[in-house]
Amino acid sequence: MARNRTAGRLSATTDIAAAFAGNDLSIICVGTPGEADGAIGLSQVRALSATIGAALAEKTGFHRVMT
Repeated sequence: MARNRTAGRLSATTDIAAAFAGNDLSIICVGTPGEADGAIGLSQVRALSATIGAALAEKTGFHRVMT
């Protein structure tokens, strides 16, 4: 990872629009905390999915999203 970071092929950001505009692959990580009833909390996944959808609507071309 260090070699790819140094070469400019790997970066991290919280700016989703910029990340999607300048790349063709995004790796996303979000928390899935447990709910009171033991279920997996997916609110952060849903919120990020909506943000990703908006970013992809502004982009032309193919983009991969890896979770």
